[in-house]
Amino acid sequence: MKVVTTFHASSSVVSSAKCCLTASRELEFLVVAKLNRIEVYSLQASGLQYECGVDVWGKVLCVKALPIQGTNRSKLVVMISHPDPEVIFLAYEAVADGKKELVVNHSLSLRERSSRPAEFFNDLLVHPSGQLVVAHCYTGRIKVIFVEAGDYEQDFDCAFSECNVLSMAILPTYEDELYTLAILHIDALQRIQLISRELSNQETGWELSPTPSMLLPPTAISDKTFPTPTDNIPRLIPVNPADEGEGEGRTRRHRLPRLS
Repeated sequence: MKVVTTFHASSSVVSSAKCCLTASRELEFLVVAKLNRIEVYSLQASGLQYECGVDVWGKVLCVKALPIQGTNRSKLVVMISHPDPEVIFLAYEAVADGKKELVVNHSLSLRERSSRPAEFFNDLLVHPSGQLVVAHCYTGRIKVIFVEAGDYEQDFDCAFSECNVLSMAILPTYEDELYTLAILHIDALQRIQLISRELSNQETGWELSPTPSMLLPPTAISDKTFPTPTDNIPRLIPVNPADEGEGEGRTRRHRLPRLS
C-alpha cells in the first residue's frame, strides 16, 4: 500500500469538496474554498496538482458539489456571506487553448432588505440527486433553488416558524421528489428541538409544511447533551436509509440524522 501526502502552508480554507468534474471516472478533484478564492486540484498518484482557480468578490462561506444525474460528473455551487449573500453556480470547462477553468454559469442574489440575518446557521444544502439546493442565511426564511444538469433553473422563497436555527439537513429518502428538511433549533423556552418539515409544491408555489413531518418525529434534545449550543454549535449529518430484508418484502427504515 502506498500513501501519498501533500503538505501546504497554512491558509484560510473555509470549505472543500471532493468530486469528479470531468467525464473521466479515473480522475477526481479536490475543490478548495478560501475566504475570497476557489481553487481546483486534481488527485494524482504523486499528490495534489493545482489545475485552476478563480477569485470571488465577497467572503466565501462554502463550496458544494452538484452531481449531474446519469453521469459521474458534478458542477459546483458557492455561497457568499453577508452583507451581500449570494449563490454562484460554477462549471469546470475547457476554454481557449484547451485549458480548463472555472466558469460562472449563474449568480443569484439572496439579499433581503427587511429580513434579519441568521445568527448561527448560514449554509447551503444540496439534495443527493443534485436537483435541489437550499440556502439559509436569514431568520425564518430559506431560498429553494431547483437545478437541472448542474445549472440554475428557478428559485422560490419559503418561510417557516423556527427562528434560532442551529443546523439543517436534507433527509435522504428513496423518492427523488420527496424533499424533507430536518431542522435543529432553539425554541422560545430555550429548549433544543429537532423537527422535520416537508417541502411541497402548492398552488402559490413551493412551501414548507406548517405541521412537522412524521418522517422524523419532533424530538427534544436534553441540554445535558449540548449544554452550550450557541457556543459549540451542533451540526446535523444526514444518514442514508437502511434496507431491511430482500426482494419485494423488504422495508426501508429511516435513520435519524447524526448530531456532532
